[in-house]
Amino acid sequence: MLRWFTADIGYHNIHHLSERIPNYHLAACHRENSHLLSDVKTLRMRDLADCSQFLLWSADSNRLVSISSFRQSTEAILKT
Repeated sequence: MLRWFTADIGYHNIHHLSERIPNYHLAACHRENSHLLSDVKTLRMRDLADCSQFLLWSADSNRLVSISSFRQSTEAILKT
């Protein structure tokens, strides 16, 4: 019942990879493709504090960046 109310939030990352997959198919999609996820780190509640520093997506480097590194690169650009 909780999974229904939260729309399978534990599998929601799959929806971001392909938004055409409806919520009620996310768990099945995860099971069918679990072989692709063997090297992916699973985040736990205790990891959230460490993850909060990475809030920005860098289109240049195609990865998450910390706010401090974003500020440093922005300041370097403004000085030139």
